[in-house]
Amino acid sequence: GGLIREAHMAPHIINSGKPWTDKEIKEVKTLARKRTPSRVIALVMGRSRGAIYSKAAQIQISFR
Repeated sequence: GGLIREAHMAPHIINSGKPWTDKEIKEVKTLARKRTPSRVIALVMGRSRGAIYSKAAQIQISFR
């Protein structure tokens, strides 16, 4: 298991695998607009950087 290893290595990823709420999506948009680094957003949201990038692509926002 990749998920078990990832959770063990990064205990801050508490929302791994959980569906995204509208509030979380709004928060990602707000933080990205403020040019917050993706690693910081990941920590704040309790998700991996990969999850943040994936959701950003899905809702068409960029960190560049």
